[in-house]
Amino acid sequence: MSGRVRHFSGDWRAAIGYLERAMRLSPLDAELALFLSGISMAHFVGSRYDEAADYARRALVLRPRLAPSLRQLVTSLASAGRLEEARAACPQLLGVLGLRYSLASNRRLLPFRDQSITERFLAGQRQAGVPE
Repeated sequence: MSGRVRHFSGDWRAAIGYLERAMRLSPLDAELALFLSGISMAHFVGSRYDEAADYARRALVLRPRLAPSLRQLVTSLASAGRLEEARAACPQLLGVLGLRYSLASNRRLLPFRDQSITERFLAGQRQAGVPE
């Protein structure tokens, strides 16, 4: 939980530290995909888009329909300039979250303290093809 709070507050390095520690303490945790997803978001916050995409993919190996990881994968790929990959992953995201998913609905899911991070996240999703 501390890791998630840290990345939403913008302290991405501390978030990664907390989440990596949680994984070391509980390497067989049933929620390991959530730890990986949290690390993915922390890397996104730190503008480390390729690392964010890598951790999102690792989480999706464990839980292929994990919505936060799908959002992070699409957004991170687009933010890294890997638009073809981002657009290819977007239908899977929309398939999991449904046709009502949009940038407007996603904005409500992103409680970043620094709104510029929210805007960066939404810009990546826009580039990948998430509807307004």
